[in-house]
This record gives sequence, C-alpha cells and structure tokens, in this order.
Amino acid sequence: MTYDAWLLDTTCDTFQRTCAGLVDPPIDDIDRALRLMTRLADTLEGFAIGCAIGHVVNAVRRWSGDDAARAVLARLRPHIRTAARPEPDELAHSLAGELAARMHRRLMLMPVATFVAEAGSAVSPVATRDDLLGPRLAAEIEVGWQHYRALVLGARLATASPLWHLWDRRVRGERDAIVREHILRIA
Repeated sequence: MTYDAWLLDTTCDTFQRTCAGLVDPPIDDIDRALRLMTRLADTLEGFAIGCAIGHVVNAVRRWSGDDAARAVLARLRPHIRTAARPEPDELAHSLAGELAARMHRRLMLMPVATFVAEAGSAVSPVATRDDLLGPRLAAEIEVGWQHYRALVLGARLATASPLWHLWDRRVRGERDAIVREHILRIA
C-alpha cells in the first residue's frame, strides 16, 4: 500500500470506526441538530487535514531534516481548508451515522496524494508504520462529539482543549475573550 493510500485509509477508517461507537443525544429539534453538526464536521475536517499534513511533515522531518520539513509545510499550507460542503445524508438513521457519512464524503475529497507528492522523496519510507494517527483522530472525534452533545442538549461542557473551547464559543456566537482583553489593554 502506498503512503498516500495508507494515510487516507487510516483517516477514513478511524472516522467510521469512531462514529460507529458514538451515542446520539436525545433531541427535540432535528433541524437544529443537523445545523450544529455542520460546524462540528467543519472543525473535524480541518483537524483531519491538519493531522494528515502534520504526519507528512513529520515523516519528512525524520527522513530529511527540519529545513526540508519547513519547505514542505510551506507548500502544503494552502491545502489546510477545503471547500467541501456536502448535503446531509438521507440514509443515515442517527446523528452519529450522519456525522460518519458527512466526514467520509469530505475526507474522500482530501488531497492526500498531493500532500505526499509535495513531500516527494523527502518523506520517510517507514511513515506508514506510525500507529498514532488513528488514536489521535479518534480521541478528538470523541471529545468533539461530547461538546456537540452538550450543545444540542443546551449545556456547556468544560474543557482544557483550546480547539474545543474556541469551537464552543464560536458556535454559541460569543466573542473571543482573548481578543476583548487585548483590545482593553490597547484602549
């Protein structure tokens, strides 16, 4: 299996396997839950793309050094966001199934082959032996799902994760406290 195929398969399999174990929150408003899921899917998509790029850059760093890794990262930065915005899956029978379907469609559009091609021969030939990518993605999916469940239920989940703290504030339409403190110091 080629490195790019392994990277894509690992990412997609992790999402499918993890989403299969998620428990749906009790919901009264399915339309609201699906709207909120779009924000969750956007965040998890960005995280997955960042993990794939990070994996390639770390493989380059191990094989070719820091300078080569920085050069590859600079070439890959434009790929961090994608424009995929799929419609909800009409065949999903649960919110977790809906998330799995959305993520599968989004991740299949992730240009992993481009990431690896940009790295070229600088990537480590043993990169596919790294087994930490799946558990890292699975942990973030589970944490994100817990924040999503809390939001759907009208609660707030405490977290130490900057990613999910910021996600929670943005979904709720709150201004970032750091920006306000910075503005107050300038004033």
